[in-house]
Amino acid sequence: MIEQFCVGHVSAVRGTKVKAFIKPHLNKMSYFFSGEIYRGISINEFILIRKGYIDLIGKIEGEEVIEPKILPEGTPIHKSYDRYIEINILGYFENNLFNQGIKYLPMIGDDLYLVNTRRLDQLYDYTERNKNTNVNGVQGSNEDSIELGKTLSEGNVINIPINSVFASHIGIFGNTGSGKSNTLAKLYMSLFEKKVQQFKNKSSFVLIDFNGEYENIYNKYEAYANYLNLSTYERNGQQKLQISATEFWDAELLSVLYSASEKTQMPFLKHLVNSRNRSISYNDQIPLTSYFKKTFDNIFGVNQHKETLTILHSLLKEIDTEATNNLSNLLTAIGISWNATTSNYIFNSKAGGYLNSVNDIKNKLSNYCTTTNIQAVDIDNFNLQAEVDSQNNPFLEVMVRAQLQLINSTTNNFIQYEHISPLISKISAVQKDLKKVIEIVDSLDVASQKPIQILSLRNCNAGMKKTIAMLLAKTHFNHHKAIVDSLPDGQSKSFHLIIDEAHNILSEQSTREANSWKDYRLELFEEIIKEGRKFGFFITIASQRPADISPTIISQLHNYFLHRLVNENDLNLLKNAISTLDSNDRSQIPKLPAGACVVSGVAFHMPVVLQVDRLPKDKAPNSDTINLINLWQHNI
Repeated sequence: MIEQFCVGHVSAVRGTKVKAFIKPHLNKMSYFFSGEIYRGISINEFILIRKGYIDLIGKIEGEEVIEPKILPEGTPIHKSYDRYIEINILGYFENNLFNQGIKYLPMIGDDLYLVNTRRLDQLYDYTERNKNTNVNGVQGSNEDSIELGKTLSEGNVINIPINSVFASHIGIFGNTGSGKSNTLAKLYMSLFEKKVQQFKNKSSFVLIDFNGEYENIYNKYEAYANYLNLSTYERNGQQKLQISATEFWDAELLSVLYSASEKTQMPFLKHLVNSRNRSISYNDQIPLTSYFKKTFDNIFGVNQHKETLTILHSLLKEIDTEATNNLSNLLTAIGISWNATTSNYIFNSKAGGYLNSVNDIKNKLSNYCTTTNIQAVDIDNFNLQAEVDSQNNPFLEVMVRAQLQLINSTTNNFIQYEHISPLISKISAVQKDLKKVIEIVDSLDVASQKPIQILSLRNCNAGMKKTIAMLLAKTHFNHHKAIVDSLPDGQSKSFHLIIDEAHNILSEQSTREANSWKDYRLELFEEIIKEGRKFGFFITIASQRPADISPTIISQLHNYFLHRLVNENDLNLLKNAISTLDSNDRSQIPKLPAGACVVSGVAFHMPVVLQVDRLPKDKAPNSDTINLINLWQHNI
């Protein structure tokens, strides 16, 4: 019986901190008593305090020896001092289940006992509650947990509850080489091994892989997974992320793609989308053609502006067909220039004459073509829609519509040219990269979609990595909310967004982008992490720089896997954001060996230092550090 192995008694109680006297001769690492193994008394070991019929559990946080002031002559050395330990109360046992928290506190004189392996197993059993709980008529079992590893000190196997962990927001943090990627892969590979056959039409998993480390997950579960290796360095892009046209022509999504500022550029894009939707609702088969005619009239109309002709030339060059290049060349050849004094366009000074109306420019073009025997361009019937459609490029249509709208808004004094011009430059700069990695389709083939999707962004440039990650988060969150809202009562679906190297997209310290765009990006993810749980939308983020990530996001995570972190900013963030870690747990984080982590959160009734099982090579992420000795010994 455990009562037989009494090792001391409580000598002082100060809040949740307890001081206890320890009997002499108890300085072994372990003991074998009555057929059971007991761990010895040392720092970070557990101790049991019996208070009546209640078993309290505490962790030893310190020890000291106190010598009596007066020692009788001839006192043996082992009796010349008293040994005391400091204990932090963690919780109590009730019905053979460990409960975290302070419900009972010991009294002076209560006896202390070592914790045997049976009690340790109960202490580390995070799934026991599930086994004894009947939820919706389904009894919990070992199938509801996965084995992740063993405790670092005792070697106890740790099984984590599937529902409590994966129906939550998860954070996996650790410096390079600490085992962070292995933990992420181990978590989800173990889940897929047990549950992947049950995912169909119920759950979706999207892994954003910034460094191309997780292809082995696809290799193991090819029947249930899609793998996209996106690249901005290939000419046309071999693999592309599909987005429906309905999703694409959305003002907020376009704002994400083109990093639009909130107060001026986002309303501009909203007007662009609304204008396109109106033309479609009117069954206009060639909306861009009529739009171009109206725009051309405005350029040379009553309220002329210096910038508008330059924008028109840029628009025609972007389309880059024979017809658009011919028109651009003609406009250049007839010699139009801006008269700052009269604030309108004029012909070449030798030819003389002002362009007071659109008919003036049309006549000039006609006369020039007649005298030079060049084929004339009929502005009234210039089919811009056909020229754009020939490119089969929705991103080009955005560019063309944006430039046409900028011309019209400028001539009507609706906007300041300087506010929108940077947006046009961004649209022009990124459209070629977007075309390489994104394909706009009429509708998505939902029936062929698999529950696991892995996107490698290793071969994408830095800007496109952020854009795609934002795009995926926004579209999937909105789409999932719409699906859940449409389901009958009692039915639901879950979505799991997994972001490795999350500091690339969630950084608060980034200086490569405008503050307005950074705020929008962070607000989106903060909304997801605050509101996602009620819709069954969960995020897992892994990062080697948690201090760079918004504290709001860190504090809203439910479960944490904390590998070695040595940066003071990272450790301070954990102190302020994670309430389930005490000072003793935090002090271990900088000293953890590779693969070990402190696990804490709502799924765990107390933190545990865990050595995560290392995955075999065919399942492990491709993140191992290169072996230089082997490299140098190899003959090329």
